[in-house]
Amino acid sequence: MVRRLLPAIAVSTSTAKTSLRSGRVSSFSVRSTSILCSLQGGMMLRRISSCENLRRRRLAPGRSFLSSEQQIRDFHVPLPWDKRREAREKAELDCITKAEGVMKALDGSLVLPPDSSFYKWLEHNGKDVEGAMPKKEEFQKWLSAAESELNTQTKAQVGIFSGGEWWRAGHDDHLQAIRSLHSLQLQHLCAELKKSKAVFTPHIPGDYLGKGTMAKVVAVLQAHLDGDLETRLKAAWMLQDDSTESKGWLSEQGMEDAVHTVLNPVIATAATLYPSLPGVNKAQKKAFVKFIKSYTRDHTDLPSKLRCVFHWTEPPLESLPTKPPAVPVPKVIDLPGYLKTQEENFPDMHQVGKGSMELYRRVREAYYHQKKEDRDTFRTGAVYLIALGFADVYVSGL
Repeated sequence: MVRRLLPAIAVSTSTAKTSLRSGRVSSFSVRSTSILCSLQGGMMLRRISSCENLRRRRLAPGRSFLSSEQQIRDFHVPLPWDKRREAREKAELDCITKAEGVMKALDGSLVLPPDSSFYKWLEHNGKDVEGAMPKKEEFQKWLSAAESELNTQTKAQVGIFSGGEWWRAGHDDHLQAIRSLHSLQLQHLCAELKKSKAVFTPHIPGDYLGKGTMAKVVAVLQAHLDGDLETRLKAAWMLQDDSTESKGWLSEQGMEDAVHTVLNPVIATAATLYPSLPGVNKAQKKAFVKFIKSYTRDHTDLPSKLRCVFHWTEPPLESLPTKPPAVPVPKVIDLPGYLKTQEENFPDMHQVGKGSMELYRRVREAYYHQKKEDRDTFRTGAVYLIALGFADVYVSGL
């Protein structure tokens, strides 16, 4: 590589030497000329070395140099310590692939067969409290018992992520791994229900649950056990509806809370799964946690999409007043109208499990590619500076 730069340096120094002996220019001008010529030679070095690297590649029969410009842009000279760095990068991308293989099943596209453990617990403990109106402390205690039951089920299956090919569809451990993540998702759902404002009725003293609210909570858990995405949204939608008629009409805030009740547990499950995989170091865990916390807000812009869906959806005809009201009536929408508008404009809005891991893979690949480009530029610049230093010393000695 360096020998390709020598002709340019030789030309610059020869020109400078001739000019200095003839007395036509000063030593400062000679030095400036040598710097410019050396920099020009450095640019030649990068292009020549890239083309030389392409020429040395063995092409398979039938291939051509049609993509040579792209290959020149992606030029990189690997050094011995680069292999260890690339091995760490490959290990992280492999972990992302593994997480992506199971996270997409939590978006509601895969309906799991009945699970004997939590199904029996919910069947026994859910029917006894469906008509009750417990206090806040009693309700949270009931959800904590559900979390404890799910945690026991998750711990029994936690060793499945330490080895094998559990992320491959069709593998023996694939369904078991999804079951484990599903239990973890339900734990995060219980935590989401604990802080849900729709569970408690503000006008009842003592933070009691409203009438029929406990049955709606059980329906949300049941929908996440054996329902698809639409079933989960319907259960969360009815939980936000605190009207006596239960027509399923929600305001903008109620719609957002219903959607977040379904999507937040999936995001929390991804934030728990990926950092726990073997092969993910501390820096990679920190980068993923930072990414996933702002995924719905910064990367997919979910709040703006929800606002658009709400304002683009036609309200139910029954909700419109027959006469002009004295006070403007707040707009409400129903679930069929919401789903229709969402499918037409943002079909992938609810696929946060699959979408988050796919986007994170692209983010990390772009990050590593940029780091590789920076290292290559630094090395090439170091060669330029060394060559420029030798040229400047030579010219100064004339």
